[in-house]
Parts: sequence; structure tokens; C-alpha cells
Amino acid sequence: MLAAGAAFALQDVLLSNEYLSVALLVMLGLAILFALAASPYQFATRGWRRGLQTLLVFLLASAGLVAGFVILFTALVLNAMFGPSEDNFGKDIVIPADMVLEDPRAREYKPDIPAVDEAGRQLIAAFSGTAESSAAARINVDCKVLEHFKGPDRDLLLRHLATSAKWLVTEERGKVYAVRRCVVGGRWQSSLNGYYTAFDFREGLDHGSDGHWQERVIIDPDGPVLDRPWVAKATYARAGAGPVALKVVNDKKYGQGEESYLVVTSSGGAIEVFEQSRSRARPFTPLALKEIEDELAAVLASPTARARGFDPALMSVESVRTGPADIVLFGGGGIYNVSAYVNPAERGHVYLKVFEATRNTPLSAARLGPRSIEYTGWSGNPGETFFYDTEITVYEGDWGTYYPARFEVWFVPASGGAERKLVEKIFRIEGWER
Repeated sequence: MLAAGAAFALQDVLLSNEYLSVALLVMLGLAILFALAASPYQFATRGWRRGLQTLLVFLLASAGLVAGFVILFTALVLNAMFGPSEDNFGKDIVIPADMVLEDPRAREYKPDIPAVDEAGRQLIAAFSGTAESSAAARINVDCKVLEHFKGPDRDLLLRHLATSAKWLVTEERGKVYAVRRCVVGGRWQSSLNGYYTAFDFREGLDHGSDGHWQERVIIDPDGPVLDRPWVAKATYARAGAGPVALKVVNDKKYGQGEESYLVVTSSGGAIEVFEQSRSRARPFTPLALKEIEDELAAVLASPTARARGFDPALMSVESVRTGPADIVLFGGGGIYNVSAYVNPAERGHVYLKVFEATRNTPLSAARLGPRSIEYTGWSGNPGETFFYDTEITVYEGDWGTYYPARFEVWFVPASGGAERKLVEKIFRIEGWER
């Protein structure tokens, strides 16, 4: 405790007098350079006593410089671990009495009528062995329906995915892809980078002996997008190739268990399925592939989808609703799920802007904008609105410091027109404490 206190005290002195700190370190550095240059010269000219004195200065200055850096670094680490947050954002904000704002709902909030994802439930149940699925190392990758979604039918696929609450359509390095959402706690929820784990479904399902698993399912309208980190472990197969041997690799580095990454390619789109568990059996991957194949075949065969752009019968009831645009916030502590219903009336993507509501200060703009991109559904009927959901982190502020933040959903038309705001609402939030 005394060492920690001394480190904090030293840090306060050095960091509050940064010019003094730099000057001291520079002076030590110059002393080292002088001693390093002078000592050999003095030895060479037979000035043994002066040479030894200069060498001693060199050693002491070097030790002092190293000690200074070590102590300052230790103080910074201790402050980061145990010291108070340096982010005082929001503590001096006064909320106007006439400002209309809402509190976020708890992340565990469950709607009166929960969303239904029976196919997703069967996928998750595969990890506990309660669903019928193949545990063989060979996976059937027929999925020839992928070959049809190119040219005009590529847009048919993209609009179906964008309209369905089951799929989050976003982009990476300018390339569009769709990651499967799951129903968690009765609501369709986006997850960090599209991964879902046993922890997300800790209620209501049997996860086997240790409850450790992770999955992600992706449809790529224009070819693989997120496979690069998995190239060494991935199994690549052409749609229609029939049964292929699925590579299963033990994650020895992080001890996460057995992993596989299947990438099914075609002349049109692609599919990526990640599966991780303690067992080498692969029950999830074939089920996920079959679900996608059935869904895409239904889209291809739907006259309604071709005539209207999307077929409501092929997606959950939460995908499209009747009513005005709206935003609902879930979570706390700086981490929030932002769910909204909007209708931009044309093709394009939406994203989120957040501002401190009394001074219009942008919040976490550099991270929040790209992270919240989603290609949503649309129609010419202004009475219809379409599902949007993203998970974000607001870094300004600390836990327990609440301030008003205005959440705005903006639309960027694919036609190249000017972006426009679709809906906004003010919430009382707190930032992520670092």
C-alpha cells in the first residue's frame, strides 16, 4: 500500500508538471551521452581517475533514467488499475427541466410477446446433443441454390436479408455481408462481431456438461468476407461438391477447444460457418448450412418476393411492423443495444449518430458510425417500418454519471443522394468507465 501511495504521489507530481518531467529525463539523457563520449577519451589520454569518475556518472545516470521510467510506468499502471477515472465527462451537465428523455431498458428486458426463432433454437440445442444432427467429420455442401443469386437475383437475396430481422446486413472494407442474429431473452439481438456463445443462452437451454461453445453464421452476397483470420483453419468447398472433410483444429493457444470454419463458395454468394466447442463432433455446422439452403430456396421460389421485393411470409413478424419510426435503448454502463424501426423508402444503409443533448457534443463518433452500419428493409408504404438493431459502446463519461444523449438514425441512399435523419430520441445514459 505504501509503494502504491508513493507511486500515485510521484505520478501526480510528474504528470501535473509534464514540462519538468520531460526536462529531467532529457537532462539525464544528455548526462548519459556526455559520460559515454567522455569516458573512453579520458581513459585513452591516461586520465584514469577522471575516466573512472565519468564512467561512474554514466552508470548512475543510466540507472536513474531507467529507474525513472520504471517508477513512472508503474505509477501509470497502478492508476489504470486502482486509480480514479480521468474522464469527467457529463459531471457538470445540468438536464433542463423541460427536456423530454427516456431511461434505457434493462438488457434483460423481455417483451410481453417474445420473438420466436424455432430454427435458431434447434441450432443452439445441437450443442447439447438434443437435436438430430450429424457428428461426422464429413459435411454435405450441396447448397447449389447459391449459384442462382447473381445478377438481378443478387439484389433479390440482398433485399430479403436486409428486410429480415434474422439477418444483420452490414459491411467490412466496403464489402457487404449478412450475419445471422439470434433471439436472446425474447428479442432479436445483434452481438459483438456476430458471435454467439453459451453465455448468451444461459437461461432455458441445456448446454451439455461444460456449457462452452461459440458460433457464427454468415451469408456473403459477393463472396467470402470474414474468412481471412481463419484461413489456416478453414475448410473451403464449392457449392455442389457433396460431402467434404471438415477440418477441425484444437485451439491450443487460447484453450478454447475444437474449432472449424467452413466456407462454401459459388459463382454467386458464399456461406461462412464457425463452430467451436469442447467436442470434435460438429453438430451445428450441417444444421446451419441446411437452414440457409432451405431459406434461400424459398426466396428463389417466392412470387411475392419477386413482385414486392420481399416476402413477409419468409421472415419473423418482428421484421416489419405498422407504425411510426421509433428508437428503443437497452443496456447500461456505456454498452447499449439500439433497436429501431425505420423506413427510408429506398435502397441504402443507415447508421447511428449520438450527441450529448445539451451541448451537441458528438459521442464516440469515430467508432460508433462505422460500427452501427446496417442495410435495412424499405418500401413505398410510409405506414411500414423495418427492424434495425446494433450494439454500441459510448466511451464518454463514467459509471454512475448520467447525462442526456440524443440518438439519431441516419440514412445514406445507394443512389448517391444526400444523407438524411430518419428518427431521433433522447435517453439518459452513462459512459463506459475505463
